[in-house]
Amino acid sequence: MIPFFISYTYLVISSAVHIADAAADKSIFILAGQSNMSGRGGVVNLTWDGYIPPESSSNPSILRLTANLTWEVAAEPLHRDIDVAKVCGVGPGMAFANSLLKKDSRFGMMRRAKAAVRGEGVVRGFLWYQGESDTLNVEDAEAYKSRLHRFFVDVRTDLHLPLLPVIQVRSGRAFSSWPSGRGGILNGTWDNYIPPESYPNLAILRLSADLNRQLATEPLHRDIDTTKACGIGPGMAFASWLLRKDSTIGVVGLVPCAVGGTNISEWARGGELYKGMIRRAQAALEGGGTIRGLLWYQGESDTVSREDAESYKTRLQSFFLHVRADLLLPVLPIIQVALASGEGQYIETVREAQLGMDLVNLRTIDAKGLSLEPDGLHLTTPSQVSLGKMLADTFLQSQHLSITSNASRTPPDFVTNLFVRFLRLMHLLTLFICS
Repeated sequence: MIPFFISYTYLVISSAVHIADAAADKSIFILAGQSNMSGRGGVVNLTWDGYIPPESSSNPSILRLTANLTWEVAAEPLHRDIDVAKVCGVGPGMAFANSLLKKDSRFGMMRRAKAAVRGEGVVRGFLWYQGESDTLNVEDAEAYKSRLHRFFVDVRTDLHLPLLPVIQVRSGRAFSSWPSGRGGILNGTWDNYIPPESYPNLAILRLSADLNRQLATEPLHRDIDTTKACGIGPGMAFASWLLRKDSTIGVVGLVPCAVGGTNISEWARGGELYKGMIRRAQAALEGGGTIRGLLWYQGESDTVSREDAESYKTRLQSFFLHVRADLLLPVLPIIQVALASGEGQYIETVREAQLGMDLVNLRTIDAKGLSLEPDGLHLTTPSQVSLGKMLADTFLQSQHLSITSNASRTPPDFVTNLFVRFLRLMHLLTLFICS
């Protein structure tokens, strides 16, 4: 599990605008109907593949009304907290909004129904895609036209908009939908549940696989760890908690790099994983920003053989030193997570290596005791959220302690002096989370 962080001064300014304050010129569109409007794009065998096409990417000018009637930056799946008995994927809503903004610059923020127009705003249209379930019997099919007509008339009447523009989609084929669960990845499937601590935030960005900056949304690693089913990790909760605890952070840029099931030897300098991580870190710096730390969570695969377990400490220490050297950050703050589980019998050997490592500006969080999924290996969604908060608290505490400790020394040694100057230059955050 890995992420980074990048942001820029002008983004910090824009991030200070609250969603509630951006509602003055909102144009509201209601998305209603059945599964194809809710979104089933990318859903196969009860699983959404996590792919979000560029046309459906998040945009600060597109908002959605949540199930509890609050506004947030819109991100796929749009209906995740509405159509809760189904596995939601990509629908037409985000592509519609992005295309509308591209074609007509007059449109501002997007919202939903009566709750959406409290204060200010105008309902501009009603998009309807439904009818598949009415193809199952003759009675429903023959009565469909009159029922739908009455429905549209009732909507216009109740919204006091007798000429409300309505756009309906003609149904193609009947399509069944699938039930969804809660709690992360189970049997190779993500349940699509996103906890509030991991919701999108205008001040949290991510670097995509093709090195583009975009609004960060779960799963963070959907286009990085492509051979696995990705779900909730600690990255979004980390960033959200960091912003909540320290308002001076500004915009946080997450750069996912993690690949599940990998051995520490696969992250050795010169290997594809290592080179890819360094390349992404350097790309994240283009245009500005500063790498503020490395978050590392890995080692489960090194518990299988005694050789790997006994060599883990040496290999991991070399990895940390090589990362610092290649990024030209000799005292880069590192926070690693000691294993909560493992794939083999040498879990304690690896844990001892992690807990016993002594490097400058290295801190270790112990994940032992956090709840696991039924597979006995991966953390549950609540545990991932807890871990994210632990990582943020540790980062902030280490920053404070380092500054306090270094300021009290006279004269400071070379490393301390370098670290103090480094901290003073840090304005934005670039972070890895590895697993």
